[in-house]
Amino acid sequence: MRILTAIAIGLCVCAMSYGQQIITENGEKYLLHTVAKGEGLYRISVNYGVGQQEIIAANPSLKYGLRAGETLKIPYKNSPEQAAQKPNPTTTYISHTVEKGQTAYSISKRYEIPLATFYAANPGCESGITVGMVVKIPVARNVDKTYFRMHVISAGETLYSIGVKYGVRADEILAANRALDVNSLPVGTVVRIPETVLPAEDESFYYHRISQGETLYALCMRYNVLQENVAQYNPDIDWNALSVGQIIAVPKNARTALVTKEHEVQKRETLYGISQRYSVSIADICRANPDVDSTNLKRGTILHIPVPTVSNTPATYKPEYVGLGELTNVDTATYNYNALRPTINVGLMLPFNSTKALGRLKSEEPSMDMYTRIYIEFYQGVLLAVDSLKNADTRINLNVYDTNDASFNMFRLLNQPETAKLDLIIGPANLKSMRKVADFAVSNKIPVVFPFETMDSTLLDNPYVYQASRIDSMAHHDYAEALAADLKASNIVMLNTEYPNEFETGRAQAIRSKCSAAGIPIKECKFNLQNVGEISKLFVADKPNVVVIPSNSEAMVNSILVALSGLDMTEHTFSVTGQSEWLSYQTIEVDVFNKLGVTVYSGFALDYNNLQVAALLSKYKTWFFTEPVAFHPYFQKIKSNYGYSQFGLWGYDLAFYFINAIKQYGRDFDLKMDSMDVFQAQSNLKFRHLSNWGGAYNCGLRRVTFTPDNTIVVTDL
Repeated sequence: MRILTAIAIGLCVCAMSYGQQIITENGEKYLLHTVAKGEGLYRISVNYGVGQQEIIAANPSLKYGLRAGETLKIPYKNSPEQAAQKPNPTTTYISHTVEKGQTAYSISKRYEIPLATFYAANPGCESGITVGMVVKIPVARNVDKTYFRMHVISAGETLYSIGVKYGVRADEILAANRALDVNSLPVGTVVRIPETVLPAEDESFYYHRISQGETLYALCMRYNVLQENVAQYNPDIDWNALSVGQIIAVPKNARTALVTKEHEVQKRETLYGISQRYSVSIADICRANPDVDSTNLKRGTILHIPVPTVSNTPATYKPEYVGLGELTNVDTATYNYNALRPTINVGLMLPFNSTKALGRLKSEEPSMDMYTRIYIEFYQGVLLAVDSLKNADTRINLNVYDTNDASFNMFRLLNQPETAKLDLIIGPANLKSMRKVADFAVSNKIPVVFPFETMDSTLLDNPYVYQASRIDSMAHHDYAEALAADLKASNIVMLNTEYPNEFETGRAQAIRSKCSAAGIPIKECKFNLQNVGEISKLFVADKPNVVVIPSNSEAMVNSILVALSGLDMTEHTFSVTGQSEWLSYQTIEVDVFNKLGVTVYSGFALDYNNLQVAALLSKYKTWFFTEPVAFHPYFQKIKSNYGYSQFGLWGYDLAFYFINAIKQYGRDFDLKMDSMDVFQAQSNLKFRHLSNWGGAYNCGLRRVTFTPDNTIVVTDL
């Protein structure tokens, strides 16, 4: 840091590492800011988290207006806005796809980060953002000192062998990686290794943690003990592959002089050659010969070579902390709800605006705002799920909390003994409360389902969090994965537009990546009305031809589908695969979808031919006097004044799925969800963990296929 002193006015200037300056003037600190062209006082105020009047007070010239190039003094408060300008090594990022109507300011408020932090993470966004753009959301994370290493699983490794390598018990590794299946350790999987506390020495042993570059010989030199004696009490340690962090038991009653042999250095002999000859490391030879200059080894020098005396004698004693038993705390008993007959306690936490909202189940009041209506519809679906489960002989206690009631206090609720007895939490809906509830859930080992937000930082390192809404940044990945699995035996022709938006670019890149990894070739061409006939030249006779269109632009998709429907199919037939957004388009005739055999992959789709779905829709209408529709209904856009229930089936699916999970497997249902076969009305809930120590997000999709015989086939993937 460079300090300059201006004697005349007593001014102290600190040149900061990130390009800005702090000055001290009359005991007050200020940041210097140069006004950019088009920049207003409001934007500067928001960026620095300082009130406009404070800036004006520090810069009297502003009363004459703000000029580009002018240098302003910004009152320095050491706020997060200033700190955000510095690179933070403990910051990680999540991705967000910009939606229609969103601005940089609204996104920063959604994720509760300063606007300056958003701009610092996304250079160039100061000039504006566009729909479909993927932006980075910085998430400050505390350095977790509980864990000191990540381990990538190799072929043949077990939890026991990994535990031996790092000096921790297998059950401790499992506790730190809740999503890790003890019966399945895929090669390449990353696990988090918990740091162990070094045991205090006892009557028989010292305990030593291996440091970087340390060998058995060096350890024995330090404690003046024979190698064979140390090896005897640590039989599971591979002395040729010691790892940082391993804990070694050093016997106290085995102190003795170390054994070495003499070696006379010959002409042109090197330290490396000597180490290879005696199978001893160069470092150990140097330690045994502290008076010898290893960089200038001379002929005739006598070296003391450590003698490896490691014995294969079986261990006669293995300290509890060393040697590491196999899994000791894993309950392998099968959970049996019917035998236990417990009551499943469910907490539903949503902002209904007031407690009166819960009574609005059979009538619509004009004063009800859009969000209140969403949460009430969701609650109605939860009620139907609970009723269905009770009819199936399930004991459920549903606790409903209005998190927006004036008398509600989240802190007080989470500190009630009854809340800790919940088996499942659904909600809340806002980010601030989500973090509090997530911390409470992990402390009490209660699964918590977030039903509305598309991404929250709690998902990164909280294994009890389940993100039900699809994550923006994973949508391309999940779509491309499903497409590659379906079309591995097809001839794929991808039609790109001449001026793709960021959504289309991201979707196309994901398709290329997944298909390339699966060894599936793709033919690509750019669409325009003049080359429609050229598309059919890319078709083949020996495979199904599938035209993949990554665009989500309604006008462009309409043009492409109309053009494709005019192609001659007598020589080569083909079908079309597109995007879930197409289902809400109102300018495209369903006949075109049917003729082209359009398939889309969607997180939401209703199968009206399913008898269970039909029975549920009828029951919903009987109870609540309104028609439930899928979140993405076919070829219609739901507006704020619609007469349907858009979120009721979402509430039903989530409650029915997770309460069933607890009924079948108890709270520890996490690793058994793949084997669940539970009815879902509009969804195909499947959860995948971001990491072995983090939460899970919903990656389930439904395949919706329109057929030439005017039917819609809905299939779970």
